[in-house]
Amino acid sequence: MIFILFEDKNKGKLNVAVVYVDWADSPGTDEDYKFYQEQTKILKDFYWMVSENFLELNLVFSNKWFRINGSYKDFITLSEDEAQTGSAPKKQKFYDAAVAASDPQTNYAGIDMVIFAIPKGKKVFAEGLHEFNWLYNGYLKTAEGNIFDIVAAGDSYLIPTHLPPWVLYAHEMGHMIGTPHQADETSKGR
Repeated sequence: MIFILFEDKNKGKLNVAVVYVDWADSPGTDEDYKFYQEQTKILKDFYWMVSENFLELNLVFSNKWFRINGSYKDFITLSEDEAQTGSAPKKQKFYDAAVAASDPQTNYAGIDMVIFAIPKGKKVFAEGLHEFNWLYNGYLKTAEGNIFDIVAAGDSYLIPTHLPPWVLYAHEMGHMIGTPHQADETSKGR
């Protein structure tokens, strides 16, 4: 993973809300709660290191699991549902439901990015939902205002044999602060 941090966006503090959401048929556990605390702590340490101590993440954790109405099955997405561009109604359906569940007890004022933590027990998102402030196709409509930088880990990051969620968060946050994908010029077209 290569990161190039741009001078105008890699200094200061970003307020990152870690919002725990679950469903009646996929309830969050204490173990899941701690898992996401650990993953976001690694994310925080990673950005502190790669920014050479110039970018601080202020992590704000919800103090409980917020229950989304309906079944987790109503929110299952495949890779093609997690579109980077164009319409992505399944993602927006989750964002709207997560905000409806959490907004009454969550102050989203001043939040720059939201990480949604979901229970690890069921397969919900194929890869993981994410949005960037500059590539709009989904957003959070909170009482305090709209938020355009969002990420939620999916199966590719929650299944233990794959990459851990902090890797997804770090990668997507890089885009959120302006880091593009870097061209792979060593694989000769592979």
